[in-house]
Amino acid sequence: MSDAKNKDHKYRDDSTVKEVFVDGVHLVQFSESTAKIVLTASRLIETNEDGSAVDGYKATAARLVLTAPALASLYSRLDQIMNALEAQGVVERKTGAMTTESVQ
Repeated sequence: MSDAKNKDHKYRDDSTVKEVFVDGVHLVQFSESTAKIVLTASRLIETNEDGSAVDGYKATAARLVLTAPALASLYSRLDQIMNALEAQGVVERKTGAMTTESVQ
């Protein structure tokens, strides 16, 4: 199906699709006409008595495969969100990259 035809489709929510929590991005790659994004979630194996993490790992939580137009749309929407967060002082841009390291 062409991207021009997709623009005519109306959005319909599917309540059977599960939400997935992620706290990391493991891989982003573009090959031919699609982008693959592998998202991860931290998993604790062991904790101290105070509840702090001793050991854990990152597990694949979701794999997204996007067409080039879908990737461009995602980029545009994320850029809008990141610019708004930067304006609010939630994130800070450092040499082109966004970070929350120095923001309280």
